[in-house]
Amino acid sequence: MTRTRLALFVSTVTAVLFTVSAFVTTQVDSVRAVSPWQDDPYDSVVSFSEFLVPTLVVLLVARMCLGLSGRIWQLLRSVLLATLLVALTVAADAMAVLAGADRVHWTAGTQWLGYGLVALAALAVVSFFLQRLAFRGAEPDGDWLGDAVTVLAWLRIPAAGAAGFVRRHFTFSALLVAAAASLVVTGALAVGEGGLDPLLFAVAVLTYAAGLFAFCMMANGVLRIVPRPARLGRTVVGFAALGAPAAFALRDAGWVLMGHDSEVRTAAQLAGIVAVGAASGAVVGFLGWCVRGWRIKRRWVRVVTAVALTPVLLIASYVAAVTVARAQPSALPAPTGFFTVGRKLLDWTDGSRVDPLAPVPGTRRELSVWLWYPAARATGAAGPYAPGLWSQLHFPVLGPGLFEGSFGLLQGHSYDGAPAAGGKFPLVVLEPGMGLSAAYFTTIAENLASHGYLVAGITPTYSANLTVIGGRTVTSTTAGNPDDPDAVQGTRLVDLWAADARFVAAKLGGGRVVYIGHSFGGAASLQACHLDARCGGAVDLDGAQFGSVVKGGVQAPMMILGSANSCVTGFCQPANGQESEQRTIARSLLTASTGPTWRYSISGTQHFNFTDYAAFYLAPPVNTLIPLGPIDGDRGLTIVNAYVVAFTDHVVRGTAEPLLTGPSARYPEVLPSGR
Repeated sequence: MTRTRLALFVSTVTAVLFTVSAFVTTQVDSVRAVSPWQDDPYDSVVSFSEFLVPTLVVLLVARMCLGLSGRIWQLLRSVLLATLLVALTVAADAMAVLAGADRVHWTAGTQWLGYGLVALAALAVVSFFLQRLAFRGAEPDGDWLGDAVTVLAWLRIPAAGAAGFVRRHFTFSALLVAAAASLVVTGALAVGEGGLDPLLFAVAVLTYAAGLFAFCMMANGVLRIVPRPARLGRTVVGFAALGAPAAFALRDAGWVLMGHDSEVRTAAQLAGIVAVGAASGAVVGFLGWCVRGWRIKRRWVRVVTAVALTPVLLIASYVAAVTVARAQPSALPAPTGFFTVGRKLLDWTDGSRVDPLAPVPGTRRELSVWLWYPAARATGAAGPYAPGLWSQLHFPVLGPGLFEGSFGLLQGHSYDGAPAAGGKFPLVVLEPGMGLSAAYFTTIAENLASHGYLVAGITPTYSANLTVIGGRTVTSTTAGNPDDPDAVQGTRLVDLWAADARFVAAKLGGGRVVYIGHSFGGAASLQACHLDARCGGAVDLDGAQFGSVVKGGVQAPMMILGSANSCVTGFCQPANGQESEQRTIARSLLTASTGPTWRYSISGTQHFNFTDYAAFYLAPPVNTLIPLGPIDGDRGLTIVNAYVVAFTDHVVRGTAEPLLTGPSARYPEVLPSGR
């Protein structure tokens, strides 16, 4: 009996000290401010345990005061649950310390919080040890529900009928209690906050209710409130209820792991990640029940079975997470100009040229051209990002678009067929990178159009992975899209693309034209400007140069905007022979050019940060296969847009642009490479 009393005493002291510590570090602002576990997920764990642990202590003391102290087995199970909650919270807080959470706010007082954490951990270990010794002589002695009936009978409150209902329907009763408590707590929070978004309120109610329900089920497993055999439905529901608050607590880290480059920002995203957590928990519960339910006696067989089922769990959780994440609405960076943006999709044929890439000899060169233009004010919803057959731009891996966000939920800012604004606007011809289509440069095109430019985006037929012409899809060919074009292939194709750009410019008429392109499209834009006397300027977005422009140069103003340490600007530290050759070619171009030249590289970017891929949702592992740098995708596109508009305004309208005169405090990521 002595060891039992010692176990009860030490465990109760541990629970009381933990309660004091949890209250001080979460409710006293001056202490919380320097705490490493002041934010989620650590605070989410504390928010449960700091109320549940003292509740268990109160129940323990009440049992002893009401003459039920003879139920030793029940008393030991209650302190066991309290100690488990203490250990869980201490572990979460220790993770925060090891991760250096909120390190910028740490002070000399933070170390004392750490010492307190170590002391609580030591007390929890001692409590577990003493409880283990005490359990050796204890026998099952009833359940908590029977004790509650006894207590209520002393108070002359008949409860036998209610107890019988709870005993028969414990799961349903736990759901009712959890839902009622959640509504009270979340309702009080909503009143304190002056109201909550309806979806956020619903998510908070369900998450808190799920956490309480999971606690009731786990508490019943430890305390034996009502002894219940393990069943598949209860196990699955219990683990699903546990997964929801776990996902809520880890929402920001989970959202990033699901492929996003930012934390959870909307109630819809929060609802999605909570749903993923619940689904993952249900899968865990199902697999656990299977392993337990098969009643495999040999431990090594159970281990092997569990290991074999682990990939099933991981794949199911991954598919659930990606399915939810890709279904979240997203948007391209908003245009910064004054004009509303209109859009038209056109198919044009250049009757003066035979297409050397067409499978049928003698076929005239056909092109798909997307027009973005300044429009009169439009109402309603903007057009779809990839209308009709263009929706096939998704990766065709394991089903179209599984690893990408839905194009239907990607919000652009162009209105199809909107009436054009009055006036005449300067022309910009936009060419994509090798394999890409004009659609992938919607962000740049919309921003230019909002600043008063007519933008013609060309999709190079047989070079783009997908082109839609005349209601049919056209894919790339080996000749039109070589894996690694040499100088001969590159010159042949860059001349073809430059001819496409000049054809579109002539078709749209007008005076001076600015050619802008990405990657191989950047090389084609320089080549087109080199050959076109009407060229008012050219922009190369991270494109290695090809063609006669390399030796002939550009006489018009030129801007080369490269990714981090890109050699296409003529200034880099080459990592291999290919980069060294790119630098040599770029320097030849710069030497031969007579117009003013601006060269920049953007730190944190890679080759595809100049495309809309930077704004797409891309699930892992696809997001690691596409060359995107660590810079926030929208931030990178915002920088590209700012410099493209600054250059275009300067060369077309003669506007003085501070961005072009030197380093910018607004965009410190941009590193000038000289003029």
